Amino acid sequence: MASLLFRELHFYLTRTLWPEAKAELTGGVPATPAGATQIVDCERLGARHPEWISTEFIKDSFITGAVAVSSPPRAPTNGNLIHTTTEDIDTVANPAWSNPYAIKLPKQAPFGIQACYSYTYRQMADEVNGVVRYYLHEFHNDLTLLATDFGATKPDYEVYSFSDMGVAIRTCVSGSSTTCMDSALVHGMAFVSATYAGLTACIQSDYAMTLLDSSTPGKSVVQLANGQTWVVFASDTSASFSIDSTGSALVAAAAYTGTLRVAILPENSDQDVYDDYASCIVCGGDVSVQSRTSYSLEWETEGSGCDSTGLLHFALPHQVEVMSSATAAQSSGAIVLHSSTRGDMVTMPLYVVSYTNGTLSVLLTKGSMSASSFDKQLLRSVVSSPTTELSTAIKHNDAYFWYALPL
Repeated sequence: MASLLFRELHFYLTRTLWPEAKAELTGGVPATPAGATQIVDCERLGARHPEWISTEFIKDSFITGAVAVSSPPRAPTNGNLIHTTTEDIDTVANPAWSNPYAIKLPKQAPFGIQACYSYTYRQMADEVNGVVRYYLHEFHNDLTLLATDFGATKPDYEVYSFSDMGVAIRTCVSGSSTTCMDSALVHGMAFVSATYAGLTACIQSDYAMTLLDSSTPGKSVVQLANGQTWVVFASDTSASFSIDSTGSALVAAAAYTGTLRVAILPENSDQDVYDDYASCIVCGGDVSVQSRTSYSLEWETEGSGCDSTGLLHFALPHQVEVMSSATAAQSSGAIVLHSSTRGDMVTMPLYVVSYTNGTLSVLLTKGSMSASSFDKQLLRSVVSSPTTELSTAIKHNDAYFWYALPL
């Protein structure tokens, strides 16, 4: 376990090491810069090159009794979020897989927040000895949340904040710092969202659109020529949207201020399955480690429905299984979607049973999912208190969950 720990916690030996040990590992104990803490990359101890990071600490450690957890969160290093080469850097945008959606910030029109339900485009390779060699997913522009104000000029994309679970993106008319739309891209988000301030909102697709229903204020149901059906929610229920002359874009009749949210409808589902949760937006989330055997997922949310109906969000099976007070039960009418590589995503309710000292204790109902299943569990947090922190606790001393939480 020690070698695995070193591979994962490659920045966590801190200033609280004994000075003699630090000197041995780094070749000396140089002065610590103001506001920073010396740390050692455990994968490159032999290089004798310390790194520096501004951080705060919790006093709990496998090794020294004082391993650090950085705060604020570290910069994301996912290759899909950070372009590490200059090849095609001005023309090619790689997707980030939030699951169940894949997301792009396109560098060619249409510009905006581009969403793809990649399961639609899954391709299976041939079988060898009865086993598929591999499978892959194409990315298509199912829907792009944009503003007609962007026109044919690439807007300015800015990652202006991030958390352990996602990033906040601002998309502005080129050269402007005020004519913008904001989006939060978060692992497991049930909706793809954009918030506008006086822009002409538009949702554009590579496929022809058919408006199936717009009878409910603030809600439209559109069907695409590829067979997908999407629900569109507008926080300003007085706004009017219609399909434009191209037949592949849903456009606001006037400048729009508010939030647009889109979600794909599962096959054979009612059009109202998302209605109760459309007014609670997840903006980010952090992993807070209390000890080597417990952590909590702290979701940042906004919206009028967060304190009543709650947050609709996806979680991984191992996260569900280690939640405190988890119990098994059968649920009917669940929403079933598919991730790109991790199996089905299923809706199940999660109920708050107590609120003490800023922490929510929860009682979970989950489907008849075995521990060996690759299914994902969709969590619905029904929160009656002013915060929407979703707390979890690991029930056994398992280092895997402590330091290598796969999100």
